[in-house]
Amino acid sequence: MSAHEFLTVAEVATLTRLSPAAVYRAIRRGELRARTVCGRKRIEFVDVEAWLDECYVEPVQQPRQKAEQHPRGLRILLSTDESSR
Repeated sequence: MSAHEFLTVAEVATLTRLSPAAVYRAIRRGELRARTVCGRKRIEFVDVEAWLDECYVEPVQQPRQKAEQHPRGLRILLSTDESSR
């Protein structure tokens, strides 16, 4: 028989620095596995770890936008600046 470490919703909330309501939402959404024992929610520690492993954020790499090019580029800008002086 393997030993299971069960946590309350409050303990999971403290461990993850979330509110108990956020933990209950994760359970309702099916994101976090939980058991109901005598009317109380219990979460196995390994399920908390699995839930947190699924929550990693992947960096989003934005495509670089090309600067709008003018047909004559910098020359037109420089000649405009000089004529305005």
